[in-house]
Amino acid sequence: MIPLYVLVLLPIFVATLGYFLPRSVYKHLLIAAQLVHTTLAVLTLAHVRDAGRVVQYLGDWGENIGIGLVADSLSMPLVLLTSAVFLLLFLFNYGKRYMNNTFQFLFIMLQGVTVGLFLAGDIFHVYVLIELSMLTIATLIMYKRDKQALYDGLLYVVINLFGMTFFLLGVGFLYKSLGTLDLTAMAARVAMIENPRSLALPFAAIVSAVCLKAAILPLFSWLPSAHGALSAPSAVSAVLSGLQVKVGLYFLVRLQSVFLPAFDTTIFFFFLGLVTAVVGFSIALVHRDVKLILAFSTVSQVGLILMGLNSGTDDAYWGSVFHIMNHAIFKALLFITAGAITHAAGTRDITRIRNIAPKAPIFALASLFGVLGITGGPFFNGSVSKYLIQAGLAGQPWEPLMYLVNLGTTMVFVKYLQMFLPQRATAGEAHEEPAEIATHHDLPRIPGRVFAMNSVALLMGALCLAGGVFAGPIMELLFGHTLPISGAFYLDKFLIFGGTLVVAVALYYGVVHRLEVLSAVREFRFTFNGVATLFTLFFAVVLTYTFLIG
Repeated sequence: MIPLYVLVLLPIFVATLGYFLPRSVYKHLLIAAQLVHTTLAVLTLAHVRDAGRVVQYLGDWGENIGIGLVADSLSMPLVLLTSAVFLLLFLFNYGKRYMNNTFQFLFIMLQGVTVGLFLAGDIFHVYVLIELSMLTIATLIMYKRDKQALYDGLLYVVINLFGMTFFLLGVGFLYKSLGTLDLTAMAARVAMIENPRSLALPFAAIVSAVCLKAAILPLFSWLPSAHGALSAPSAVSAVLSGLQVKVGLYFLVRLQSVFLPAFDTTIFFFFLGLVTAVVGFSIALVHRDVKLILAFSTVSQVGLILMGLNSGTDDAYWGSVFHIMNHAIFKALLFITAGAITHAAGTRDITRIRNIAPKAPIFALASLFGVLGITGGPFFNGSVSKYLIQAGLAGQPWEPLMYLVNLGTTMVFVKYLQMFLPQRATAGEAHEEPAEIATHHDLPRIPGRVFAMNSVALLMGALCLAGGVFAGPIMELLFGHTLPISGAFYLDKFLIFGGTLVVAVALYYGVVHRLEVLSAVREFRFTFNGVATLFTLFFAVVLTYTFLIG
Protein backbone atom coordinates (compact mmCIF):
# COMPACT_ATOMS: atom_id res chain seq x y z
CA MET A 1 0.00 0.00 0.00
CA ILE A 2 1.26 3.49 -0.83
CA PRO A 3 1.90 5.97 2.03
CA LEU A 4 -1.23 8.04 2.62
CA TYR A 5 0.73 11.29 2.47
CA VAL A 6 1.27 10.63 -1.25
CA LEU A 7 -2.45 11.24 -1.82
CA VAL A 8 -2.11 14.63 -0.11
CA LEU A 9 1.21 15.77 -1.54
CA LEU A 10 1.07 14.46 -5.12
CA PRO A 11 -1.24 17.21 -6.48
CA ILE A 12 0.62 19.92 -4.53
CA PHE A 13 4.06 18.65 -5.57
CA VAL A 14 3.20 18.40 -9.27
CA ALA A 15 1.42 21.78 -9.22
CA THR A 16 4.50 23.40 -7.67
CA LEU A 17 7.02 21.56 -9.84
CA GLY A 18 5.36 22.50 -13.12
CA TYR A 19 4.30 26.06 -12.29
CA PHE A 20 7.02 27.66 -14.45
CA LEU A 21 6.40 25.44 -17.45
CA PRO A 22 4.45 26.75 -20.48
CA ARG A 23 0.72 26.84 -19.86
CA SER A 24 -0.18 24.05 -22.29
CA VAL A 25 2.54 21.74 -20.94
CA TYR A 26 1.57 22.52 -17.35
CA LYS A 27 -2.08 21.78 -18.05
CA HIS A 28 -1.37 18.32 -19.48
CA LEU A 29 1.06 17.54 -16.68
CA LEU A 30 -1.67 18.30 -14.13
CA ILE A 31 -4.20 16.17 -15.98
CA ALA A 32 -1.76 13.25 -16.00
CA ALA A 33 -1.09 13.75 -12.27
CA GLN A 34 -4.81 13.77 -11.53
CA LEU A 35 -5.30 10.53 -13.45
CA VAL A 36 -2.51 8.96 -11.40
CA HIS A 37 -4.03 10.38 -8.21
CA THR A 38 -7.45 8.91 -9.01
CA THR A 39 -5.87 5.53 -9.68
CA LEU A 40 -3.99 5.63 -6.37
CA ALA A 41 -7.19 6.59 -4.56
CA VAL A 42 -8.97 3.57 -6.07
CA LEU A 43 -6.14 1.24 -5.03
CA THR A 44 -6.07 2.64 -1.50
CA LEU A 45 -9.84 2.30 -1.18
CA ALA A 46 -9.58 -1.33 -2.32
CA HIS A 47 -6.91 -1.96 0.32
CA VAL A 48 -9.08 -0.42 3.04
CA ARG A 49 -12.04 -2.53 1.94
CA ASP A 50 -9.92 -5.69 2.17
CA ALA A 51 -7.71 -4.95 5.20
CA GLY A 52 -9.77 -2.46 7.19
CA ARG A 53 -8.84 0.89 8.71
CA VAL A 54 -5.31 2.17 8.04
CA VAL A 55 -3.52 4.66 10.30
CA GLN A 56 -0.12 6.15 9.44
CA TYR A 57 1.93 8.66 11.44
CA LEU A 58 4.25 11.01 9.58
CA GLY A 59 7.94 11.17 10.40
CA ASP A 60 7.95 7.79 12.17
CA TRP A 61 6.62 9.41 15.32
CA GLY A 62 4.68 7.24 17.71
CA GLU A 63 0.95 6.98 18.18
CA ASN A 64 -0.79 10.15 19.42
CA ILE A 65 2.37 12.23 18.92
CA GLY A 66 2.95 12.69 15.20
CA ILE A 67 0.53 13.88 12.54
CA GLY A 68 -1.76 10.95 11.85
CA LEU A 69 -3.46 10.13 8.55
CA VAL A 70 -6.47 7.80 8.69
CA ALA A 71 -8.00 5.88 5.79
CA ASP A 72 -11.26 4.10 6.55
CA SER A 73 -14.66 3.29 5.05
CA LEU A 74 -15.80 6.90 5.47
CA SER A 75 -12.72 8.91 4.52
CA MET A 76 -11.50 6.96 1.48
CA PRO A 77 -14.70 7.16 -0.60
CA LEU A 78 -14.59 10.93 -0.04
CA VAL A 79 -10.92 11.06 -1.09
CA LEU A 80 -11.83 9.21 -4.30
CA LEU A 81 -14.77 11.57 -4.81
CA THR A 82 -12.48 14.58 -4.40
CA SER A 83 -9.99 13.24 -6.91
CA ALA A 84 -12.70 12.44 -9.48
CA VAL A 85 -14.55 15.76 -9.12
CA PHE A 86 -11.39 17.85 -9.46
CA LEU A 87 -10.33 15.86 -12.52
CA LEU A 88 -13.73 16.35 -14.18
CA LEU A 89 -13.85 20.07 -13.37
CA PHE A 90 -10.30 20.55 -14.61
CA LEU A 91 -11.20 18.87 -17.90
CA PHE A 92 -14.41 20.92 -18.17
CA ASN A 93 -12.37 24.12 -17.91
CA TYR A 94 -9.71 22.86 -20.32
CA GLY A 95 -10.18 25.64 -22.87
CA LYS A 96 -11.05 28.54 -20.56
CA ARG A 97 -8.93 31.69 -20.92
CA TYR A 98 -8.60 32.19 -17.18
CA MET A 99 -6.92 28.77 -16.83
CA ASN A 100 -3.42 30.24 -16.61
CA ASN A 101 -0.67 28.76 -14.47
CA THR A 102 -1.66 30.67 -11.34
CA PHE A 103 -5.28 29.51 -11.46
CA GLN A 104 -4.27 25.93 -12.20
CA PHE A 105 -1.79 25.95 -9.31
CA LEU A 106 -4.37 27.26 -6.83
CA PHE A 107 -7.06 24.88 -8.05
CA ILE A 108 -4.89 21.77 -7.74
CA MET A 109 -3.49 23.02 -4.42
CA LEU A 110 -7.07 23.05 -3.14
CA GLN A 111 -7.45 19.44 -4.26
CA GLY A 112 -4.46 18.33 -2.17
CA VAL A 113 -5.63 20.28 0.88
CA THR A 114 -9.15 18.80 0.62
CA VAL A 115 -7.76 15.27 0.44
CA GLY A 116 -5.62 16.10 3.49
CA LEU A 117 -8.71 17.19 5.39
CA PHE A 118 -10.53 13.92 4.72
CA LEU A 119 -7.48 11.91 5.85
CA ALA A 120 -6.60 14.07 8.87
CA GLY A 121 -6.38 12.11 12.10
CA ASP A 122 -5.71 14.92 14.58
CA ILE A 123 -7.74 18.01 15.22
CA PHE A 124 -4.95 20.61 15.04
CA HIS A 125 -3.98 19.26 11.62
CA VAL A 126 -7.62 19.87 10.66
CA TYR A 127 -7.38 23.48 11.83
CA VAL A 128 -4.24 24.17 9.77
CA LEU A 129 -5.66 22.62 6.62
CA ILE A 130 -9.00 24.45 6.93
CA GLU A 131 -7.12 27.74 7.22
CA LEU A 132 -5.05 26.88 4.15
CA SER A 133 -8.14 25.88 2.17
CA MET A 134 -9.88 29.10 3.25
CA LEU A 135 -7.07 31.26 1.85
CA THR A 136 -6.93 29.26 -1.38
CA ILE A 137 -10.70 29.46 -1.89
CA ALA A 138 -10.76 33.20 -1.16
CA THR A 139 -8.03 33.77 -3.76
CA LEU A 140 -9.99 31.75 -6.32
CA ILE A 141 -13.17 33.72 -5.57
CA MET A 142 -11.26 36.98 -6.06
CA TYR A 143 -9.36 35.66 -9.05
CA LYS A 144 -10.93 37.96 -11.64
CA ARG A 145 -10.20 40.92 -9.36
CA ASP A 146 -13.28 43.03 -9.95
CA LYS A 147 -14.82 45.03 -7.12
CA GLN A 148 -17.59 42.58 -6.23
CA ALA A 149 -15.25 39.58 -6.34
CA LEU A 150 -12.83 41.29 -3.93
CA TYR A 151 -15.70 42.05 -1.55
CA ASP A 152 -17.06 38.48 -1.72
CA GLY A 153 -13.63 36.96 -1.18
CA LEU A 154 -12.74 39.19 1.75
CA LEU A 155 -16.13 38.59 3.38
CA TYR A 156 -15.52 34.85 3.07
CA VAL A 157 -12.10 35.21 4.71
CA VAL A 158 -13.28 37.40 7.59
CA ILE A 159 -16.30 35.23 8.43
CA ASN A 160 -14.24 32.04 8.37
CA LEU A 161 -11.43 33.59 10.42
CA PHE A 162 -14.00 34.54 13.03
CA GLY A 163 -15.35 30.99 13.15
CA MET A 164 -11.93 29.35 13.15
CA THR A 165 -10.88 31.49 16.12
CA PHE A 166 -13.52 29.63 18.11
CA PHE A 167 -12.20 26.37 16.66
CA LEU A 168 -8.64 27.10 17.79
CA LEU A 169 -9.75 28.11 21.28
CA GLY A 170 -11.71 24.86 21.50
CA VAL A 171 -8.63 22.88 20.43
CA GLY A 172 -6.60 24.54 23.19
CA PHE A 173 -9.18 23.71 25.85
CA LEU A 174 -9.40 20.11 24.59
CA TYR A 175 -5.65 19.62 24.74
CA LYS A 176 -5.59 20.93 28.29
CA SER A 177 -8.42 18.60 29.32
CA LEU A 178 -7.49 15.44 27.39
CA GLY A 179 -3.76 15.76 26.76
CA THR A 180 -4.02 14.71 23.11
CA LEU A 181 -5.23 16.06 19.78
CA ASP A 182 -5.45 12.69 18.05
CA LEU A 183 -9.12 11.97 17.32
CA THR A 184 -8.89 8.26 18.13
CA ALA A 185 -7.13 8.88 21.44
CA MET A 186 -9.56 11.69 22.23
CA ALA A 187 -12.52 9.30 21.85
CA ALA A 188 -10.97 6.91 24.36
CA ARG A 189 -10.23 9.66 26.87
CA VAL A 190 -13.63 11.32 26.54
CA ALA A 191 -15.17 8.03 27.65
CA MET A 192 -13.13 8.23 30.86
CA ILE A 193 -14.08 11.82 31.76
CA GLU A 194 -15.96 11.87 35.06
CA ASN A 195 -17.57 15.26 34.47
CA PRO A 196 -18.65 15.52 30.79
CA ARG A 197 -19.79 19.11 31.32
CA SER A 198 -16.14 20.15 31.52
CA LEU A 199 -15.95 19.43 27.77
CA ALA A 200 -19.08 21.41 26.85
CA LEU A 201 -17.18 24.64 26.10
CA PRO A 202 -14.54 23.21 23.71
CA PHE A 203 -17.11 20.95 22.06
CA ALA A 204 -19.48 23.88 21.42
CA ALA A 205 -16.67 26.10 20.12
CA ILE A 206 -15.34 23.50 17.67
CA VAL A 207 -18.74 22.25 16.52
CA SER A 208 -19.95 25.82 15.88
CA ALA A 209 -16.99 26.43 13.57
CA VAL A 210 -17.58 23.11 11.80
CA CYS A 211 -21.28 23.98 11.32
CA LEU A 212 -20.20 27.29 9.79
CA LYS A 213 -18.03 25.35 7.35
CA ALA A 214 -20.98 23.05 6.54
CA ALA A 215 -23.39 25.99 5.97
CA ILE A 216 -25.90 24.76 8.54
CA LEU A 217 -28.72 27.09 9.66
CA PRO A 218 -28.23 29.87 10.71
CA LEU A 219 -24.56 29.81 9.71
CA PHE A 220 -25.07 29.58 5.94
CA SER A 221 -25.11 33.36 5.51
CA TRP A 222 -21.56 33.38 4.07
CA LEU A 223 -22.56 30.95 1.35
CA PRO A 224 -24.31 33.27 -1.18
CA SER A 225 -21.32 35.59 -1.51
CA ALA A 226 -18.90 32.67 -1.90
CA HIS A 227 -20.84 30.11 -3.99
CA GLY A 228 -22.79 32.71 -5.93
CA ALA A 229 -20.00 35.27 -6.41
CA LEU A 230 -20.73 37.14 -9.62
CA SER A 231 -17.28 36.79 -11.15
CA ALA A 232 -16.08 33.56 -9.53
CA PRO A 233 -15.43 30.82 -12.12
CA SER A 234 -18.17 28.19 -12.09
CA ALA A 235 -15.60 25.49 -11.36
CA VAL A 236 -14.87 27.24 -8.07
CA SER A 237 -18.58 27.42 -7.20
CA ALA A 238 -18.88 23.73 -8.10
CA VAL A 239 -16.02 22.76 -5.76
CA LEU A 240 -17.41 24.89 -2.93
CA SER A 241 -20.90 23.46 -3.22
CA GLY A 242 -19.96 19.92 -4.19
CA LEU A 243 -17.05 19.32 -1.81
CA GLN A 244 -16.18 22.06 0.64
CA VAL A 245 -19.44 22.08 2.61
CA LYS A 246 -19.06 18.28 2.84
CA VAL A 247 -15.80 18.81 4.73
CA GLY A 248 -17.86 20.46 7.47
CA LEU A 249 -20.39 17.61 7.48
CA TYR A 250 -17.59 15.03 7.57
CA PHE A 251 -15.97 16.56 10.64
CA LEU A 252 -19.30 17.03 12.35
CA VAL A 253 -19.82 13.26 12.04
CA ARG A 254 -16.31 12.61 13.35
CA LEU A 255 -16.74 14.98 16.31
CA GLN A 256 -20.13 13.56 17.23
CA SER A 257 -18.57 10.10 17.28
CA VAL A 258 -15.61 11.25 19.41
CA PHE A 259 -17.81 13.02 21.97
CA LEU A 260 -20.70 10.52 21.98
CA PRO A 261 -19.78 9.16 25.45
CA ALA A 262 -20.20 12.69 26.82
CA PHE A 263 -22.88 14.25 24.60
CA ASP A 264 -25.49 12.57 22.42
CA THR A 265 -26.43 15.42 20.09
CA THR A 266 -28.26 13.38 17.44
CA ILE A 267 -31.74 14.73 18.24
CA PHE A 268 -30.48 18.32 18.23
CA PHE A 269 -28.77 18.00 14.86
CA PHE A 270 -31.62 16.00 13.32
CA PHE A 271 -34.07 18.85 13.86
CA LEU A 272 -31.44 21.44 12.98
CA GLY A 273 -31.00 19.55 9.70
CA LEU A 274 -34.77 19.60 9.12
CA VAL A 275 -35.01 23.36 9.63
CA THR A 276 -31.91 23.90 7.46
CA ALA A 277 -33.48 21.84 4.66
CA VAL A 278 -36.79 23.73 4.74
CA VAL A 279 -35.23 27.20 4.98
CA GLY A 280 -32.73 26.33 2.24
CA PHE A 281 -35.30 25.37 -0.39
CA SER A 282 -37.60 28.23 0.69
CA ILE A 283 -34.89 30.84 0.02
CA ALA A 284 -33.92 29.10 -3.24
CA LEU A 285 -37.54 29.47 -4.40
CA VAL A 286 -37.36 33.21 -3.73
CA HIS A 287 -34.24 34.01 -5.75
CA ARG A 288 -33.97 34.75 -9.46
CA ASP A 289 -30.18 34.53 -9.66
CA VAL A 290 -29.35 31.10 -11.12
CA LYS A 291 -26.22 30.62 -9.01
CA LEU A 292 -27.99 31.65 -5.82
CA ILE A 293 -30.81 29.20 -6.54
CA LEU A 294 -28.22 26.43 -6.78
CA ALA A 295 -26.33 27.69 -3.72
CA PHE A 296 -29.37 27.74 -1.46
CA SER A 297 -30.51 24.35 -2.75
CA THR A 298 -27.14 23.13 -1.47
CA VAL A 299 -28.12 24.43 1.97
CA SER A 300 -31.32 22.40 1.74
CA GLN A 301 -29.44 19.25 0.70
CA VAL A 302 -26.98 19.73 3.56
CA GLY A 303 -29.97 19.78 5.90
CA LEU A 304 -31.32 16.57 4.37
CA ILE A 305 -27.95 14.85 4.76
CA LEU A 306 -27.73 16.05 8.37
CA MET A 307 -31.16 14.53 9.07
CA GLY A 308 -30.04 11.14 7.76
CA LEU A 309 -26.73 11.19 9.61
CA ASN A 310 -28.57 11.82 12.88
CA SER A 311 -31.60 9.58 12.40
CA GLY A 312 -30.09 6.79 14.48
CA THR A 313 -30.51 4.10 11.81
CA ASP A 314 -27.91 2.36 9.68
CA ASP A 315 -29.81 2.72 6.40
CA ALA A 316 -30.31 6.46 6.80
CA TYR A 317 -26.70 6.97 7.85
CA TRP A 318 -25.23 5.26 4.80
CA GLY A 319 -27.92 6.82 2.62
CA SER A 320 -26.68 10.22 3.76
CA VAL A 321 -23.05 9.28 3.11
CA PHE A 322 -24.05 8.11 -0.38
CA HIS A 323 -26.01 11.35 -0.85
CA ILE A 324 -22.87 13.33 0.01
CA MET A 325 -21.19 11.71 -2.97
CA ASN A 326 -24.23 11.95 -5.24
CA HIS A 327 -24.74 15.61 -4.39
CA ALA A 328 -21.13 16.40 -5.24
CA ILE A 329 -21.65 14.99 -8.75
CA PHE A 330 -25.02 16.45 -9.69
CA LYS A 331 -24.47 19.82 -8.00
CA ALA A 332 -21.04 20.26 -9.62
CA LEU A 333 -22.70 19.39 -12.95
CA LEU A 334 -25.48 21.92 -12.41
CA PHE A 335 -23.04 24.68 -11.45
CA ILE A 336 -20.75 24.25 -14.45
CA THR A 337 -23.59 24.03 -16.97
CA ALA A 338 -25.38 26.98 -15.36
CA GLY A 339 -22.15 28.99 -15.49
CA ALA A 340 -21.72 28.37 -19.20
CA ILE A 341 -25.39 29.12 -19.93
CA THR A 342 -25.55 32.36 -17.94
CA HIS A 343 -22.26 33.55 -19.42
CA ALA A 344 -23.56 33.00 -22.93
CA ALA A 345 -26.93 34.56 -22.09
CA GLY A 346 -25.35 37.65 -20.53
CA THR A 347 -27.55 37.44 -17.43
CA ARG A 348 -28.04 35.30 -14.32
CA ASP A 349 -31.68 36.31 -13.91
CA ILE A 350 -33.64 33.10 -14.44
CA THR A 351 -36.75 35.01 -15.53
CA ARG A 352 -34.81 36.38 -18.53
CA ILE A 353 -33.36 33.12 -19.84
CA ARG A 354 -35.55 30.86 -21.95
CA ASN A 355 -35.48 28.33 -24.78
CA ILE A 356 -31.98 26.99 -24.12
CA ALA A 357 -32.65 23.38 -25.08
CA PRO A 358 -32.68 23.82 -28.91
CA LYS A 359 -29.54 25.95 -28.81
CA ALA A 360 -27.50 23.91 -26.32
CA PRO A 361 -29.02 20.41 -26.42
CA ILE A 362 -26.07 18.68 -24.74
CA PHE A 363 -26.05 21.08 -21.82
CA ALA A 364 -29.82 20.79 -21.60
CA LEU A 365 -29.65 16.99 -21.46
CA ALA A 366 -26.83 17.00 -18.91
CA SER A 367 -28.68 19.54 -16.78
CA LEU A 368 -31.83 17.42 -16.94
CA PHE A 369 -29.85 14.43 -15.65
CA GLY A 370 -28.51 16.59 -12.82
CA VAL A 371 -32.01 17.78 -11.95
CA LEU A 372 -33.34 14.20 -11.98
CA GLY A 373 -30.48 13.28 -9.66
CA ILE A 374 -31.14 16.00 -7.10
CA THR A 375 -34.92 15.57 -7.14
CA GLY A 376 -34.73 11.79 -6.79
CA GLY A 377 -35.95 10.79 -10.23
CA PRO A 378 -36.27 7.00 -10.76
CA PHE A 379 -33.05 5.30 -11.95
CA PHE A 380 -30.92 8.29 -10.87
CA ASN A 381 -28.43 8.41 -8.00
CA GLY A 382 -30.39 10.76 -5.74
CA SER A 383 -33.38 8.42 -5.77
CA VAL A 384 -31.39 5.66 -4.04
CA SER A 385 -29.72 7.82 -1.39
CA LYS A 386 -33.00 9.56 -0.59
CA TYR A 387 -34.78 6.21 -0.45
CA LEU A 388 -32.28 4.97 2.14
CA ILE A 389 -32.71 8.10 4.26
CA GLN A 390 -36.47 7.69 4.06
CA ALA A 391 -36.23 3.96 4.85
CA GLY A 392 -34.22 4.85 7.94
CA LEU A 393 -36.98 7.20 9.06
CA ALA A 394 -39.76 4.67 8.38
CA GLY A 395 -42.08 4.22 11.32
CA GLN A 396 -40.82 7.34 13.07
CA PRO A 397 -43.17 10.30 13.66
CA TRP A 398 -41.13 12.58 11.42
CA GLU A 399 -41.04 10.30 8.36
CA PRO A 400 -43.48 12.61 6.45
CA LEU A 401 -40.96 15.42 6.83
CA MET A 402 -38.82 13.67 4.23
CA TYR A 403 -41.63 14.15 1.70
CA LEU A 404 -41.83 17.84 2.60
CA VAL A 405 -38.11 18.36 1.95
CA ASN A 406 -38.26 16.52 -1.37
CA LEU A 407 -41.35 18.48 -2.42
CA GLY A 408 -39.49 21.72 -1.75
CA THR A 409 -36.47 20.53 -3.74
CA THR A 410 -38.71 19.54 -6.65
CA MET A 411 -40.38 22.98 -6.65
CA VAL A 412 -36.96 24.65 -6.79
CA PHE A 413 -36.03 22.69 -9.89
CA VAL A 414 -39.42 23.15 -11.52
CA LYS A 415 -38.44 26.81 -11.38
CA TYR A 416 -34.89 26.06 -12.54
CA LEU A 417 -35.97 24.06 -15.61
CA GLN A 418 -37.90 27.05 -16.97
CA MET A 419 -34.61 28.16 -18.57
CA PHE A 420 -34.84 25.23 -20.96
CA LEU A 421 -38.45 25.76 -22.00
CA PRO A 422 -39.84 28.09 -24.69
CA GLN A 423 -41.00 31.49 -23.50
CA ARG A 424 -44.50 31.39 -22.07
CA ALA A 425 -46.16 34.56 -20.83
CA THR A 426 -47.75 33.41 -17.60
CA ALA A 427 -49.60 35.78 -15.37
CA GLY A 428 -47.10 35.33 -12.56
CA GLU A 429 -44.13 35.92 -14.82
CA ALA A 430 -45.61 39.00 -16.39
CA HIS A 431 -46.15 40.29 -12.88
CA GLU A 432 -42.50 39.69 -11.98
CA GLU A 433 -40.74 40.97 -15.08
CA PRO A 434 -41.81 43.10 -18.11
CA ALA A 435 -42.66 40.81 -20.99
CA GLU A 436 -40.25 42.53 -23.38
CA ILE A 437 -37.30 41.80 -21.08
CA ALA A 438 -38.30 38.18 -20.60
CA THR A 439 -38.52 37.52 -24.35
CA HIS A 440 -35.43 39.36 -25.60
CA HIS A 441 -32.72 37.35 -23.81
CA ASP A 442 -32.32 34.26 -25.93
CA LEU A 443 -29.20 32.19 -25.39
CA PRO A 444 -26.68 32.47 -28.24
CA ARG A 445 -25.40 29.25 -29.66
CA ILE A 446 -22.49 27.85 -27.66
CA PRO A 447 -19.36 27.70 -29.86
CA GLY A 448 -18.20 24.36 -31.19
CA ARG A 449 -14.79 24.78 -29.52
CA VAL A 450 -16.20 23.68 -26.19
CA PHE A 451 -16.06 19.99 -27.02
CA ALA A 452 -14.40 19.27 -23.66
CA MET A 453 -17.18 21.09 -21.82
CA ASN A 454 -19.91 19.13 -23.58
CA SER A 455 -18.11 15.81 -23.10
CA VAL A 456 -17.53 16.33 -19.37
CA ALA A 457 -21.10 17.55 -18.84
CA LEU A 458 -22.43 14.41 -20.55
CA LEU A 459 -20.07 12.20 -18.55
CA MET A 460 -21.20 13.73 -15.25
CA GLY A 461 -24.83 13.33 -16.33
CA ALA A 462 -24.09 9.68 -17.12
CA LEU A 463 -22.57 9.29 -13.64
CA CYS A 464 -25.84 10.55 -12.14
CA LEU A 465 -27.67 7.82 -14.05
CA ALA A 466 -25.09 5.12 -13.32
CA GLY A 467 -25.19 5.99 -9.61
CA GLY A 468 -28.84 5.01 -9.58
CA VAL A 469 -28.85 2.01 -11.91
CA PHE A 470 -25.75 0.45 -10.32
CA ALA A 471 -26.28 1.78 -6.80
CA GLY A 472 -26.10 -1.67 -5.21
CA PRO A 473 -22.64 -2.63 -6.48
CA ILE A 474 -21.36 0.92 -5.97
CA MET A 475 -22.41 1.03 -2.32
CA GLU A 476 -20.99 -2.43 -1.74
CA LEU A 477 -17.66 -1.42 -3.26
CA LEU A 478 -17.41 1.97 -1.57
CA PHE A 479 -18.87 1.34 1.87
CA GLY A 480 -19.42 -2.41 2.20
CA HIS A 481 -23.10 -1.66 2.75
CA THR A 482 -25.75 -3.89 1.17
CA LEU A 483 -28.53 -1.98 -0.51
CA PRO A 484 -31.92 -3.03 0.96
CA ILE A 485 -34.05 -2.64 -2.16
CA SER A 486 -36.95 -4.93 -3.04
CA GLY A 487 -38.44 -5.57 -6.46
CA ALA A 488 -41.16 -2.96 -5.83
CA PHE A 489 -38.59 -0.19 -5.36
CA TYR A 490 -38.76 1.31 -8.86
CA LEU A 491 -42.55 1.16 -9.01
CA ASP A 492 -42.72 3.00 -5.68
CA LYS A 493 -40.21 5.57 -6.89
CA PHE A 494 -42.16 6.21 -10.10
CA LEU A 495 -45.39 6.73 -8.16
CA ILE A 496 -43.84 8.91 -5.45
CA PHE A 497 -41.76 10.97 -7.89
CA GLY A 498 -44.69 11.44 -10.26
CA GLY A 499 -47.00 12.52 -7.44
CA THR A 500 -44.38 14.86 -5.98
CA LEU A 501 -43.76 16.42 -9.40
CA VAL A 502 -47.48 17.06 -10.00
CA VAL A 503 -47.91 18.68 -6.58
CA ALA A 504 -44.70 20.70 -7.01
CA VAL A 505 -45.80 22.11 -10.38
CA ALA A 506 -49.24 22.97 -9.01
CA LEU A 507 -47.85 24.65 -5.87
CA TYR A 508 -45.13 26.55 -7.70
CA TYR A 509 -47.30 27.98 -10.49
CA GLY A 510 -50.44 28.27 -8.38
CA VAL A 511 -48.98 29.75 -5.19
CA VAL A 512 -45.24 30.34 -4.86
CA HIS A 513 -44.80 31.96 -8.27
CA ARG A 514 -47.28 34.68 -7.34
CA LEU A 515 -46.22 35.58 -3.80
CA GLU A 516 -45.25 39.25 -3.79
CA VAL A 517 -44.04 39.17 -0.18
CA LEU A 518 -41.06 37.01 -1.12
CA SER A 519 -39.30 39.91 -2.86
CA ALA A 520 -38.25 41.30 0.54
CA VAL A 521 -36.41 38.07 1.33
CA ARG A 522 -34.72 38.20 -2.08
CA GLU A 523 -33.20 41.60 -1.40
CA PHE A 524 -31.94 40.81 2.11
CA ARG A 525 -28.16 40.59 2.57
CA PHE A 526 -26.21 39.60 5.66
CA THR A 527 -23.45 41.87 6.94
CA PHE A 528 -20.38 40.64 8.79
CA ASN A 529 -21.84 41.98 12.04
CA GLY A 530 -25.02 40.02 11.42
CA VAL A 531 -23.11 36.82 10.69
CA ALA A 532 -20.93 37.26 13.79
CA THR A 533 -24.03 37.80 15.94
CA LEU A 534 -25.73 34.68 14.55
CA PHE A 535 -22.57 32.65 15.08
CA THR A 536 -22.29 33.78 18.69
CA LEU A 537 -25.95 32.94 19.35
CA PHE A 538 -25.51 29.53 17.73
CA PHE A 539 -22.46 28.87 19.90
CA ALA A 540 -24.45 29.86 23.00
CA VAL A 541 -27.30 27.50 22.06
CA VAL A 542 -24.95 24.54 21.43
CA LEU A 543 -23.07 25.27 24.66
CA THR A 544 -26.29 25.42 26.68
CA TYR A 545 -27.65 22.24 25.11
CA THR A 546 -24.47 20.21 25.65
CA PHE A 547 -24.14 21.49 29.22
CA LEU A 548 -27.70 20.41 29.99
CA ILE A 549 -27.37 16.91 28.53
CA GLY A 550 -23.81 16.34 29.80
